Amino acid sequence: VPPLPPEPLVISSPNRNFRWRVTGLDVERTSDGGDVWRKQNVALARTVVAGTAPSAAVCWLVGQAGSVFLAVGSEWKDVSMTRKVDLVKVAAIDSMNATVTASDGTLFSTSDAGVTWTALTQ
Repeated sequence: VPPLPPEPLVISSPNRNFRWRVTGLDVERTSDGGDVWRKQNVALARTVVAGTAPSAAVCWLVGQAGSVFLAVGSEWKDVSMTRKVDLVKVAAIDSMNATVTASDGTLFSTSDAGVTWTALTQ
């Protein structure tokens, strides 16, 4: 019996009509509560494990080897970190400010939409 495909990762925004879902290396977005999903133009090269959407227009995704992707509207940017640590969590307040958590617990933050990442002391 072949293994079941993994469940999609669904990221909800504060507006319940707007959500993103990640299946494998594909990202889709809905603006009507999930009736219609549209594929997004984003080139994921590594597995995404977490995401957050602080608004209906902004989505952050994180994953393996420092991968970070940011969507503002339908435009996606690769804002990955230079440090190749596996990321397991992301929290964001908007499209400029986010904090990601590495698998070893180290926190990194950005206040410039991922142009620079700073390790936070614990």
